[in-house]
Amino acid sequence: MLLFTHLFLLLTTVDKRNVAIPEFDGRIISVPISFMAPQDESNNVRYYEPVQDRIEAVSKQAVKIARLRHKPNSEKKIAFVLTNSSGKAQRIGDAVGLDTPASLMRVFQAMNDIGYNFGGEDLPPDGDKLIQALIDKCSYDEIVLTERQLANAAGRVPTEVYKRLFESLPTKQKDHMVEQWGAPPG
Repeated sequence: MLLFTHLFLLLTTVDKRNVAIPEFDGRIISVPISFMAPQDESNNVRYYEPVQDRIEAVSKQAVKIARLRHKPNSEKKIAFVLTNSSGKAQRIGDAVGLDTPASLMRVFQAMNDIGYNFGGEDLPPDGDKLIQALIDKCSYDEIVLTERQLANAAGRVPTEVYKRLFESLPTKQKDHMVEQWGAPPG
């Protein structure tokens, strides 16, 4: 069974409604496989109609996931996608009621203990160092980043590609981006 299928965070809000937070709920990305069909007026029952190509896609995905069980942990590749809704360094991994860096460090340690391969790199000693390492390589928040950090970014988009993509955006989106980051290439 996948390590993350049991990680689920459920918060109860002030008015007692439950809100599921997806940061660590073990979701495996999928697609809907059926949609509500017209109601049968003779018995007031709603039906769902399956969509064949989606069922096939989810079935193929399930087979691939099942194969992972037989693959050694050291050969599996896992990705953690952290929120960063504002694009600001201080918001990396931001989640209501969750200390994402500390949680990740516990998950990393558990994975390390059962043989997952971290590419020969030592794990950071704590969540603060983890986030700092991410900021050093992955953020584009020019407000807090140094020139050295910006130069050390893990990836870059060539200026001409950026400009072409930028020009394809709706005017409202372009205006918002220019306001946030300045004129292209931003």
